Amino acid sequence: MGMIFILDQFESHPGDGEALHAFCHERYVPGAIARGMTLVHSLVSPPLWLDDGANRLFFLWSLADAEAFWAKNNLGRRDPDVHELWAELDCRVASRRRDTMADQTCFDVLARG
Repeated sequence: MGMIFILDQFESHPGDGEALHAFCHERYVPGAIARGMTLVHSLVSPPLWLDDGANRLFFLWSLADAEAFWAKNNLGRRDPDVHELWAELDCRVASRRRDTMADQTCFDVLARG
């Protein structure tokens, strides 16, 4: 079985990139780690805080395997704090996107969930 990767991308409102970054590291990252995700990278584009423009924040996560992926999903679905966090993030971002990626050799195991 192979590793699963999740790439979360958040676009800040103009001038709010640094505050969004702080919020994510205070509220979002600890909960994700508690659900078994490993933070591989936290990146910001462009690489400076914009006063009048939007920053994009990227969080690349890894999970050991499909079992860890489904365990994370099950924990998140049952946790009211997770639902509250995503609702709060939706108010703080201009847009958000999540991509889940794996080597194609993992597809069968992931599909069985």
